[in-house]
Amino acid sequence: MKKLVLVFMVVMLASPAFAVEVAPRISDREIIESLAELKAGQKALEAKMDLRFIAMQEQMDQRFTAVDQRFTAMQEQMDQRFEAVDRRLDFIQQLMLITIAGIFGPIPRCARWICACADWRKISNMIWSCNHRKVQN
Repeated sequence: MKKLVLVFMVVMLASPAFAVEVAPRISDREIIESLAELKAGQKALEAKMDLRFIAMQEQMDQRFTAVDQRFTAMQEQMDQRFEAVDRRLDFIQQLMLITIAGIFGPIPRCARWICACADWRKISNMIWSCNHRKVQN
């Protein structure tokens, strides 16, 4: 049994050696030609990549230009809206000033009239007589 295990182990350890093939000899000229082909392929790939990067850059530039135009348009719309709101607020302010002047405008006239009358008895008699006449009618 030991011999069988020993033979089996020798066969298993030696089997990777059977998988190795002897490579044919390559000349220096073939090596140089294959390297030249690889370099040419590498340059072609670099040229294609450069073209793709240039195309991507142009697309990005176009998109940024479009976004800038949108922002400019939005800014103009906002400016127009703010101007409209400013005009409305100016109108409301002027309307308030006119209303306040309409309410408080007659007060100085009445105050001048009251101050012009030095005798308060005359004023009270005038008021009493006006009220008394209304009651009699």
